Amino acid sequence: MKKAHFVFFARPTAALVLVALIGGVARPARAEVDKAACIAAHTEAQALRSQGKLRAAHDALLTCAANACPNLVKVDCTRWIPEVDAEQPTVVAKAIGEEGGDLIEVRLLVDGEVVLEKLDGQALELDPGPHHLRWERVGSDPVEEDVVIAAREKGRVLSVTYHPPETAEPKPKPRGPLPFLVGGLGVVALGTFVGFAVSGKNQLDDLRSNCAPRCDPSERDAVHDKFLVADLALGVAVVSFGVSAWLFLRKQPLETPSSTVGFVPLSGGGIAVAGTSF
Repeated sequence: MKKAHFVFFARPTAALVLVALIGGVARPARAEVDKAACIAAHTEAQALRSQGKLRAAHDALLTCAANACPNLVKVDCTRWIPEVDAEQPTVVAKAIGEEGGDLIEVRLLVDGEVVLEKLDGQALELDPGPHHLRWERVGSDPVEEDVVIAAREKGRVLSVTYHPPETAEPKPKPRGPLPFLVGGLGVVALGTFVGFAVSGKNQLDDLRSNCAPRCDPSERDAVHDKFLVADLALGVAVVSFGVSAWLFLRKQPLETPSSTVGFVPLSGGGIAVAGTSF
């Protein structure tokens, strides 16, 4: 019974020894792995910092500042973290609407990468150097710009302002033939005035020389009609030239008016008179 009792305690003791041996071998191997990672992060952080990639350098320094890292490495990384944080620039993205208010529903891309889906007024870390910004808003054309961020620059406001769409001035309509038609009517009316005025004057002179004051009434009426036509033609000429000049000088021509033609009956014939309705 004593022997059996001894065997019962011997087996677990051997198992414990085996576990202890395995743990003793694994612990140095794990330590070697952590040490190598710490040294690699220490080296990488320095390279990233010198390249101006401060955000990535900060992450690497957090790795090599861990308690599991060798003391010399940990001391360096712990000391460099506040230095990198001091060099790290920050910006605040802002957008102004057409009526002057702040906008939220604006997406911001930096160097092709979406950094903000909505503007929230929080400070955003960007590495120093040139960056390409793209502001995207539903219903508006995207706005793009290039900026240069300086090291140690804190809280710089990057803003975009949306303006109401510009209303293009309406292009003047072509004048068309109307001014020339009205001007031509004035020329015709002026010629009619001259013709009838000269003819009436000559006929009046003949009557005064030959039969005045006992001339035939029909002859006197003919002279009167010629002077009446001359007066009407002169009036049409003046109005036509004025309308033609206005049509040429106005900025926004009206639609082409409709034209009518009428005849004024006279005892000695007739004259065509053009009328225009707008």
